[in-house]
Amino acid sequence: MHIRRRGLPTYESRRRYLNEEFAQILSSREGTSDETEKEAFFPKGASHDAYTHVRSVLQAATRDLFIVDG
Repeated sequence: MHIRRRGLPTYESRRRYLNEEFAQILSSREGTSDETEKEAFFPKGASHDAYTHVRSVLQAATRDLFIVDG
């Protein structure tokens, strides 16, 4: 709903907006040396893989954790 109110009609404009809004968080995450992936995509039917990945992220967190679920 928030993005709709922004009047961002295209995928590219929405992607750019989100990138700008989360730039500080994303840049602070870059350059970390842990082995946990920063992003992951799981196709339909791969719920166990998603669960396993989320569990590893939660276990690896030492300070802050920021999860975006589209």
